[in-house]
Amino acid sequence: MAYLLFPLVAGLVLKAKRWSGAFAVGALALCSFSFWALDNLSAVFPGVGQNFSQMTAQIGALRILPSFLLGVALYAFGREHTAPKSWAWPIVAVSAGWVVAVTTLGWWEGLTWFGLAGLLYGLAETSRHGVDAPMSGRVFVFLGAASYALYMIHLPIDIVWFHALEKFGVTETSDLALRVVAVVGVFAVCIAASMVAYLVIEEPARKWVRKLEWPRFKGNRQPSVSPTTP
Repeated sequence: MAYLLFPLVAGLVLKAKRWSGAFAVGALALCSFSFWALDNLSAVFPGVGQNFSQMTAQIGALRILPSFLLGVALYAFGREHTAPKSWAWPIVAVSAGWVVAVTTLGWWEGLTWFGLAGLLYGLAETSRHGVDAPMSGRVFVFLGAASYALYMIHLPIDIVWFHALEKFGVTETSDLALRVVAVVGVFAVCIAASMVAYLVIEEPARKWVRKLEWPRFKGNRQPSVSPTTP
């Protein structure tokens, strides 16, 4: 749904340069409102069975669209508003601290949106000002390039991994050390698999698509006729 709406959303948001700040604030408000309205959806509509943060196959578009719009709005805002270089990392630190505070102090979870927005904007500013080390290093850049592959394949790997562990008796009630190893292991497998998928499938496919010769359709143009032509 997000991909299908991307041309429309991007066209509307990115053209409204003077209103980029208003779009960012509006997107934040939409995220907060949607979280508030849908956080207890299963209590209102028992047949839905999912609340906001758990929506996937079941009406997952209601979850993804507000955050997707926020991402586009943040890009538009960052394109028009540059923070001073000395502010970049403090914005990241304050935003990360806000997220930790919300999630550990029992505050309303919808407030997390403000920290996430600040975190994205601040990290983008560290890149703009060239102070994003060590994340600008080759390893982190490569992992970032492979992150879409990670997004696409982590769920099936997760399902197979934990179902296989259950066959060997590793469950949520197992010893803490065993559970930690299981979680660390699935992270390692997912990251390794995403690197392979990026190098073997995604990047070669991208290069192949770019080399394609798309047909060019030219209209049938009639030869111009001079006024003196008999």
